[in-house]
Amino acid sequence: MVILSHNKAGEFEDWDVQSQSSPDKVYLVTMDHDEKTVHCDCPDFQYRKNVLRFGGAKLEDTDNHCKHIKYVLNEK
Repeated sequence: MVILSHNKAGEFEDWDVQSQSSPDKVYLVTMDHDEKTVHCDCPDFQYRKNVLRFGGAKLEDTDNHCKHIKYVLNEK
């Protein structure tokens, strides 16, 4: 996995993460520092781990983080 880009604007921080299994795919990981939530647009997170009412997972809820979110948080 590789972080291709990183942006920070206000309370939000975004990373483009290249897929490990399909290098032509890139997933967006977004962190909301004010809400202390994180979100990824990969299929695993969208269908299995997107647990909050308005999308995402709490930063401390590592059981519901996909591998892209875990990678970003580990590299931070």
